[in-house]
Amino acid sequence: MIELVLFGTFLVCLFVGVPVSVAMGLSAFATITFTGGVKALAPASSILYAGLASETLLAIPFFILAGVIMELTGISRRLIEFADACFGHLKNGIALTAILTALLFSSISGSGPATVAAIGGILIPALVKHGYSKRHSAALVATSGELGIILPPSIAYIVFAVVAADYAGPGVDRVTIGRLFMAGVVPGLILVVVLYFIALFLPRDLATAKASAAKHLDKALGKSNNLAQFATANGAAKSAKPEGSVLTAAPRDDASG
Repeated sequence: MIELVLFGTFLVCLFVGVPVSVAMGLSAFATITFTGGVKALAPASSILYAGLASETLLAIPFFILAGVIMELTGISRRLIEFADACFGHLKNGIALTAILTALLFSSISGSGPATVAAIGGILIPALVKHGYSKRHSAALVATSGELGIILPPSIAYIVFAVVAADYAGPGVDRVTIGRLFMAGVVPGLILVVVLYFIALFLPRDLATAKASAAKHLDKALGKSNNLAQFATANGAAKSAKPEGSVLTAAPRDDASG
């Protein structure tokens, strides 16, 4: 019966056009009221405040803010130009440009959807112009955006570490955000290589004129200041974290007493 109330309320809200986020909240509200009555809602405010007061979770909006700033200031567009200047002369270089741009943007935004939203509007038309179909272009950019979940600083890692720290028992190794970040580097780079090899076999409708490697080298050197801007923003975002709040999600030993 509880499942019926939960999913029934959610589906009804979606059917009448309620936004998904609001529908999820209303379905949870209806389920809590159904199981425990109005009194069960009493601790809701304290639970909500406890979640918002977490210093560790403050990293999430700031990573998103950094991604928004990169998009609004044109840094994401310049990253695309830099990647294209470096690798555009290779076979299917535009596909590699899309993948590497997603890698660079993901390393500061920490979000797959944010990465796709920031670079998709530029890269998908460019891929179509170079002969890829619209569906292949959209699929490549969407899949590349998932690097934001795997590569650090991933928002998913932060949330997982916070939840794992709350439920960690005695004798269990702590799951820190720093360790999760390190664990995501190699799988992320492997995914980059796999995506590029897949892109090599995507069908194309026309041949793309290749510029000389020297021309692309000159262009890359001209865009090197864009990489410096990115490195500055990325370094600032990752070095200004207070000890024990972002890099480590588990509670400190001295706080337990």
